[in-house]
Amino acid sequence: MNLINLALNIKRTVLLALIIVGVNINNAYAKGLYADIMLDESLKKQEFTHEKGVIKGNISVVDDFPEEFYGTWSVLSVLEETNNPDLFRMRSSDIWTFERKGDIITLSNPVSGATASITINEVIDKTAIFTRKDEDENTVETETPQITVEESAFSGTDVIIIEHYRNGKKIKSDRVKYKIRGYLLNDNANINKLFAK
Repeated sequence: MNLINLALNIKRTVLLALIIVGVNINNAYAKGLYADIMLDESLKKQEFTHEKGVIKGNISVVDDFPEEFYGTWSVLSVLEETNNPDLFRMRSSDIWTFERKGDIITLSNPVSGATASITINEVIDKTAIFTRKDEDENTVETETPQITVEESAFSGTDVIIIEHYRNGKKIKSDRVKYKIRGYLLNDNANINKLFAK
C-alpha cells in the first residue's frame, strides 16, 4: 500500500512541476520575453520533393538525425553572453518535443501549444545543429541550437538573433547565447535529477 501511495505522490509531484514550468513559460510569453513558435501556414499546403535528403520548401531533414533526440525534454538555459541584457533572461526553463512525421521534423512546446518545423544544418555523430526561423514585417528571429545527446540528456548552446527592421532597413540586432541542458522527461532518473535541483 505504501508503494502505491509513493507512486501516486511522485506522479502528482511530476505533474505539479510540469504545470509550474508551463506557468513560468506562459508568463515569459505574456511579458513578451519570447516569441511564440508558429508554423508558417503556407507550408501546410506546399508540396515537398526530395533532393539528396533535403526537402524543398524551407523544411529540410537529414536521415541520420539521431533517434535519441526524439521525445519530450525539459530544457534549462543559462545566459552566457548578450548585447541586450534587458531583453533576455539570465535563466529560463522550457519544454521541447522533437517529432518526425515522414520527412518533416518539428519542434514543439506542449505547454504553450507552439510548433515549428526546423531545418537541420549539420549532424555529426550525436551532435546536431538546427535552425528555427520566424519572420514578420519588422523582425526576423533566428534560433540556432547546437546540442549533443548523451544517453537521456543533452547539452550545448542556443543562439538567438532578433533583427529589427524599419522601412525594409535593418535598424538593430539583439543577440543572446545560452548554455543549455536537456533531460528526457520519460526517463525516471532524469525526473529525479530535476527535483534535486
